[in-house]
Amino acid sequence: MKIAIIGTRGIPNCYGGFEQFASYIAPMLAAKGNIVWVYNPSWHEYKEKQWKGVELIKKYDARKITAAGQFIYDLLCILDTRKIKPDIIFQLGYTSSSIWSF
Repeated sequence: MKIAIIGTRGIPNCYGGFEQFASYIAPMLAAKGNIVWVYNPSWHEYKEKQWKGVELIKKYDARKITAAGQFIYDLLCILDTRKIKPDIIFQLGYTSSSIWSF
């Protein structure tokens, strides 16, 4: 199964609760033979393309413009999932889930 996790500030966790959840669940799902992608913002300090068997996809995050930057980042992640076509998308976070969930 192909699984994408969006709506976090990336893994490995260096921020908070949604990231901690993604840091635990993504490697477990990958270890079971799933293809797992987690979206990381471009500024995330971890620069490798994989972490514990999880593919990391970097997307631009204009965090300098505060909440608006998070909306842009979430939209870019959602649009990218349309290209990779995962079977499941975990949309974490709350910043823009109500707007971009379509």
